[in-house]
Amino acid sequence: MTNINNKLDIFCMPCAETAFNQIMICPICESPLLSSNTTSVKTSHDIFVTDLNPSEEYKTAVLAGMSPDLIMDICSRGLLFYVHQLSQDVSFSSVMIQTANDRCKEAERRTGVLEREVSANLAGLQDKNRADVDWVDQYLALQQEQGIARTKVHELTRLLQEKNRQFQKLQV
Repeated sequence: MTNINNKLDIFCMPCAETAFNQIMICPICESPLLSSNTTSVKTSHDIFVTDLNPSEEYKTAVLAGMSPDLIMDICSRGLLFYVHQLSQDVSFSSVMIQTANDRCKEAERRTGVLEREVSANLAGLQDKNRADVDWVDQYLALQQEQGIARTKVHELTRLLQEKNRQFQKLQV
């Protein structure tokens, strides 16, 4: 079962019970919009409960004895309702598509910003890495020079000791 109001809105039963069990009051004159007793005249704001998938027997019983003009009027109203629902569906879908496109564009924009930031950070890290590699190369070169200098110092120390021994021999 489904609730349909005069604005061609469709509600499932649980949602309709929640929404329409409240007393609807006009915001200006504060008169009730729904009649509370069933004997009063129906207004254009009344809500109808109907089955959107009636049985064939029900359709035959309802249409039996009606004039073709009345049946055509019922059919045209049904088609108008169907067209209205389709247009609402299309409108909702277009809004959802536009929202999704906007989100996609925003995500692409943020991705571009992040990509530029990452590229800048990566370039900075590569420059720092190159500088660190240069320092490491300089350090290794200095260590190598230090090793060569130590070797020379040891060689010169050995030669000096040998010369001192020779000098000591000559003095004696």
